[in-house]
Amino acid sequence: KRYLPASIRDRFDDHETDDEEWETLQKVADHRENAVDPETYLSEAGVVAFVGESDDDGHLTDEFATVYERKLGVYRDALDERGALAGLFDAGPDAVAFQDRDYPAIAIDGRIRKWPSEAALLADLGTDAALDEWTDDWTDVPVEQRQSLRKGLRAFVEGCPACGGDLTASPETVESCCGIHQVIAVSCGDCGDRLREIDPDQEDAKLTR
Repeated sequence: KRYLPASIRDRFDDHETDDEEWETLQKVADHRENAVDPETYLSEAGVVAFVGESDDDGHLTDEFATVYERKLGVYRDALDERGALAGLFDAGPDAVAFQDRDYPAIAIDGRIRKWPSEAALLADLGTDAALDEWTDDWTDVPVEQRQSLRKGLRAFVEGCPACGGDLTASPETVESCCGIHQVIAVSCGDCGDRLREIDPDQEDAKLTR
């Protein structure tokens, strides 16, 4: 039997790696071309009304809030549906693998995506579906920035997405692999689901976390 020289075979062996690198470059280029300024995008789209100079002085517009609440009703029974979760990251249902954790988490496209609670996941599903209906270009925004915007919009949710209870903010100590630190936890006073965690030193980063 005759074989191709090793130098030639190596070119074929590296083909998959080259494809991955090319895909990464395409994602970077896509992000640079389609990334939006969060405050400008949400304000001009009529999603959030800002009444001051700070992100803290904003709220969901009544019209968008109505669409968001309607979408929540659709997704309350879809938290375990692969199609709904995959859609958040422009992937197919088969790409989703549920992770056995105390909080919602999935493996998708080689990354672990996680949420602090089912209420937080529900909020993201609701806002994503509402923005897709509300705007003409939501899916043009890069995937990672859409995820960031969904997280940021949790700051403007007035009630718990899961049960409708009041949300309260309180300081808590969180332990991670990197150490112990303080956060401001925004949680439901009724069901206890945590919607988001705020770094006290980065409170002004509301729309970008």
